[in-house]
Amino acid sequence: MLIQIIDNTNSKHLELYTIFGEYNNVGFPLSYCLLLTVAATKIGKRTKVLTTWGTVLHEKYGVILHFVHVNKDMAKIRSC
Repeated sequence: MLIQIIDNTNSKHLELYTIFGEYNNVGFPLSYCLLLTVAATKIGKRTKVLTTWGTVLHEKYGVILHFVHVNKDMAKIRSC
């Protein structure tokens, strides 16, 4: 599985995160997370949300992440 992160989604301070699956060399989206970053003033809030999202997908649906593609944002890196 792959988490693809698309920053600067729009002018409303939203970030769109996507988890993709792959089967037979074809990729498809499994889950989306739209995060409002204006309210993310508390330290570690983004990391906690992304970690919880991945944990819930694993526990409820058995999704196992094989690798994560992120930019240099430390909150995203810590959530992996």
